[in-house]
Amino acid sequence: MRALKGVFAFLFCFLLFTLTSVALAHDGEWGTEADPCAIDWIGESLELDLLHEDADPWKGWAGLWAWNICGDDWGDFHFKIRSYGYNIDNVDFVEDPAYAPQLWLYSFGSGWEMYEDLDYDIDNTIADGAEMDLYFYDNPIEHGEIAFFKIYTDNTTDKCSFFRVCAYPTAVPEPATIALLGLGAVCLLRKRKSA
Repeated sequence: MRALKGVFAFLFCFLLFTLTSVALAHDGEWGTEADPCAIDWIGESLELDLLHEDADPWKGWAGLWAWNICGDDWGDFHFKIRSYGYNIDNVDFVEDPAYAPQLWLYSFGSGWEMYEDLDYDIDNTIADGAEMDLYFYDNPIEHGEIAFFKIYTDNTTDKCSFFRVCAYPTAVPEPATIALLGLGAVCLLRKRKSA
């Protein structure tokens, strides 16, 4: 009886491992928790250019470990599909809620927690590559924090072996900066009224 339980346990573990390895064969990850991609700039002009090698079944998850060392908090993050020698017209971000993008943030004392109710927009109609924008202004990624982004792509139409995923954050203006901008606007209005 004991030997039979051992055989069943082995078969269960073997099948679980086999199914998992097949499912993950097409997935990709950039950086790791211990060695994340350090991002010390802001804006589209300096995108993080990430190469993704795809394989059968030509769709799956991709993850990015990102470390904010730019000095400002991030309130949103952007992903774009770009060519790497293949036609990327049909490489899309999946819009099905079951494959919605995910953002994981580290909280001291609780560990990694998924950002709940992440707002996002997907545009798969752009001629030079699909785009996805993630918004998390309620809980921005602060300077020095590491975040994990998880996105799902579908490449089943043309089956490109390689494509690039470009990524970049947008900074959240600090309260002092907002106050200075507001003060400047008030001064301009007063100056205009007195003229």
